[in-house]
Amino acid sequence: MKAWNTSLELSSQYAGSFNYEEALEILQEYMNSAQSYSDEVRFRYAQYSAWNYDFDNAITQLDTLLEKDNSNLEYRLLRGQIAV
Repeated sequence: MKAWNTSLELSSQYAGSFNYEEALEILQEYMNSAQSYSDEVRFRYAQYSAWNYDFDNAITQLDTLLEKDNSNLEYRLLRGQIAV
């Protein structure tokens, strides 16, 4: 299993139990150690940041994602929800 799959699954388990701090920590460790990572990892990081009320960090991550793919409806929806 790829490291990013493991990190996503583990962070998803923590997020599922509303432990966003741990979920974010796992993703942050992965993002710091990986030379590159998928947009899915960055989106999850943005999502968990928003759910943890860290809206500034979520917006920063989403803006980076939207620069790459402005047509992605998931990115746009979460960005819009935070803006309201």
